[in-house]
Amino acid sequence: MQFIEGYVSEKGNVRKSNQDSLFVIKAVKGADTILFAGVCDGMGGYQFGEVASKECTCSMVNWFRNSLPELFSGRDAKWKERVYKQWEELIQQVNKRLVDFGKRTGSSPGTTISCLLFVRDEFMAANVGDSRSYAINDQVTQITRDQSMVADRVRKGLITQEEGKNANYRNILLQCVGVNDDVEPDYYFGKIEPEMSFIICSDGFWHLIEDGDMIKRLQSRNIYNKMVLQQNLTELANMAMERGERDNVSVVGITVTANDDTERLDEPEIGDTEQLDEPEIGDTEQLDEPEIGDTEPLGEPEIGDTEPLGEPEIGDTEPLNEPKIGDTEPLGGLIPGFIETREEIRIVEEVILTA
Repeated sequence: MQFIEGYVSEKGNVRKSNQDSLFVIKAVKGADTILFAGVCDGMGGYQFGEVASKECTCSMVNWFRNSLPELFSGRDAKWKERVYKQWEELIQQVNKRLVDFGKRTGSSPGTTISCLLFVRDEFMAANVGDSRSYAINDQVTQITRDQSMVADRVRKGLITQEEGKNANYRNILLQCVGVNDDVEPDYYFGKIEPEMSFIICSDGFWHLIEDGDMIKRLQSRNIYNKMVLQQNLTELANMAMERGERDNVSVVGITVTANDDTERLDEPEIGDTEQLDEPEIGDTEQLDEPEIGDTEPLGEPEIGDTEPLGEPEIGDTEPLNEPKIGDTEPLGGLIPGFIETREEIRIVEEVILTA
């Protein structure tokens, strides 16, 4: 899978500061790509919400950097279980630090978090609060479930979604990082389909944006490159503010494309190169034919000798490249540095946007 990503974060119409934070970080190893992105919506008054969202964002980014060797090597079915345990521990640690900070300063710093991790053809999501993650193709699917009083009452059938929009408790969260001694994140798993888009957003984005708005601008067939995605995300954020949104507005967009789409982009270049090289090859063949003819009888024994030697090299190379990842399963958890020396892991994009 290949990814096109973009992001927008705006202070909005009313707030004096932007307490949202977001991150997008992408790493590659050979032809394998892993992407991690998230949005944190800080709360707790001026400065304190910024502290909370920044702390959560930076902690998640540091986790990703330190976990890369394991993420790239873990092809077994238990990788999600390992990530779940690591995220659970990490979010609890961030929660404790923020609670302790609040006690020392007499404040109540808190933040939501919604994040998505893309590994090969699967994704994993974590969510605390009412920031959201969506999947978009011909329809919009909300991946995460709001941890809010309104969402809880809607799920129980006590009110409708329309009634929830105007409820006087619509901003009350049931879970938040940094407010209570314990926090209970929700986790989600799913398959990544080619030509699918995802967004992660704060409530300031989703309050006034309809499903049709997202489908029209974020379906993968409408996203040709990064510039188009960025323009469409900006248009949606502006639309939310024009419709009267009072909160900060933040969104990360990710469009998934198949690997062979990238190859098709390269075909014209290959075609041009072949046409340029053909005359040179033709000239070379005519010049070399007499030499090849002379060397064939002499070269046969050498070729005969080298074929058995050459086959093992080719044969060895193919399995070495395939089981590189397979070999890294046992080795990855023990000596990840050894894996990196065989095929370099590179962070190719990193965006960390905090107040």
